[in-house]
Amino acid sequence: MIGQYQKLSDEHYNKFDNYAANTIVVWSGLYKFEVYLREGSREDALKKEINEITADYLALVFHRFMERKAKPLKIRINNIQVKPFNPFPEEEKDFRQIEPKQSQFDTDVVKIEGFVLPSRTIQESTAGLNKWTTKNRGLMDMEGIYIYRADRIILFGGWNGIIKKAPRLQLARLRVEVGNKVDHLLHLNVAKSQIVVPYELRMAFEHYINELKIEAEREYYNRGIRKFSSTNAKAHFQLFERTASNKGSILEVNKDFPLIKNLETTLNTDQKSQLNLILRMINTRVNSIRHVH
Repeated sequence: MIGQYQKLSDEHYNKFDNYAANTIVVWSGLYKFEVYLREGSREDALKKEINEITADYLALVFHRFMERKAKPLKIRINNIQVKPFNPFPEEEKDFRQIEPKQSQFDTDVVKIEGFVLPSRTIQESTAGLNKWTTKNRGLMDMEGIYIYRADRIILFGGWNGIIKKAPRLQLARLRVEVGNKVDHLLHLNVAKSQIVVPYELRMAFEHYINELKIEAEREYYNRGIRKFSSTNAKAHFQLFERTASNKGSILEVNKDFPLIKNLETTLNTDQKSQLNLILRMINTRVNSIRHVH
């Protein structure tokens, strides 16, 4: 947005305690707001843009600076301090990290860390709990790559053309740490807001993202599965168990397996009989295949 600006004195700004204004810049001639919007809508649109969208962006991009213990960065918009938003809440116990990797790139080292959000995230985000997303973004908006350069996020959301976004990947986030020695190789623009993954790193990214995809898809498709507690968890862990018979060792479906027990509780008598028949058919077929091979 191009326009002209003028400096205002402190008296033109809404003061708040312990604040002394330095330089205040007021823009006029904002093409987007003054040309396309009706006069009655301009102020509301501008307020929404600044108070919500801009605040969301700053809270995410500069969250590490705001979270510093020593001299943290403080950003205020219309006298309201912006709260940092960390897209990687590692204090959550079920927020999982897959094995991180490092790659040498010219004179710098690039660190890659994949994270999978817990399946409960989907329901919580739908219910309006903004623990996992910013106020104005959804899970699919925030899936993808987050590239940190010297603690500032310069790219977030999406997969930068490496793979396509998909609902089943909305629980996947990839954190990439780069230094400031290879800006020219990453095609970093002047505003420090865009980056291009070079060919030398692209293959490493693709391999790692494929690993992250598998874990994120598992978590996504398991979101409807209930968790069970058991005093004898090892006995219920395997879907098939080995049993001795007069024909030797055979495999049978473990009826104490949590999913099967959970399914049985939802069935009536006739449906349970049908389930038992299917389980016996599975046992017979599995052991027949074992015998042949």
